[in-house]
Amino acid sequence: MKPWLLYPRPDLVRNNWLSLNGLWDYSITQKDTKPEKWEGSILVPYPVESALSGVRKRVSENENLWYKRSFSIPNVWKNKKILLNFEASDWETTVYIDGNEAGKHRGGYDPFTVDITGFLSKEKDHELIVKIWDPTDKGVQPRGKQVSRPGSIWYTPTTGIWQTVWIEPVENSYISSLRTTTDADNGTVTFRTTVENGSGTSLIFIIKKDGKKIAEASGNSDSEIKAIIENPILWSPENPALYDIDIELKSGNKTIDRVKSYTGIRKISIGKTADGFTRMLLNNSFVFQNGPLDQGFWPDGLYTPPTE
Repeated sequence: MKPWLLYPRPDLVRNNWLSLNGLWDYSITQKDTKPEKWEGSILVPYPVESALSGVRKRVSENENLWYKRSFSIPNVWKNKKILLNFEASDWETTVYIDGNEAGKHRGGYDPFTVDITGFLSKEKDHELIVKIWDPTDKGVQPRGKQVSRPGSIWYTPTTGIWQTVWIEPVENSYISSLRTTTDADNGTVTFRTTVENGSGTSLIFIIKKDGKKIAEASGNSDSEIKAIIENPILWSPENPALYDIDIELKSGNKTIDRVKSYTGIRKISIGKTADGFTRMLLNNSFVFQNGPLDQGFWPDGLYTPPTE
């Protein structure tokens, strides 16, 4: 069984990737004690306390939750750098590849990446073990409404992997993050890109609408790059217009990384309306806002919705 099959990072898409969601072995031990046996299967990416995980057990602040599975690298990824990505794991996550610690991350809500290239043995199948420690309300970390004893307005803890785990191949130089800033009044999109090992590389941004190229910009990978869109279509609830972006990382004339992203252009400002009141404006117009409370918590999956 493999839940959550869609590509997990829509703002920075590569064609080649491999989901590690599905059934893993699990064990719960005293803190910093390695498992002597594996207790059964857990369905990733549902947290261990959830019914959909197949486990539905609580893990205390004095215990560790362990995961284990094997994976293999496709032959076509040979000589590539291999990145292991976690979209979210609550709270302290330690990653072991083929018996060696490859990385550690603290944070229950943010994605993180571990470069596992140097930890992969020469064997075809590799062992991935993940250790989790989550103090819930016994620690000082951000935890929302999670508590050890839920009740009233307080929620069941979410421990361990609760979003997609996946691997992807990249070259030695690759795009690791992208941020876009738009200016609706002037029709510009400014790109701020982080490129790993990017010395001497350049970037090309091609902006498309409905599959048609409407703008292009390029520059050095360590600088801001600005594109101008003629007569931009502004995003609004009635017309949630988005632009597709193709991005190429180049070393000389050679393309060494290629990703896809998207953006929308809108303006949020403060101004006076015709009745003389100062209000928050969208694209220079007042839009009435009705904000119901949706805390995104699921009775069977906790932090993780049952399906995509």
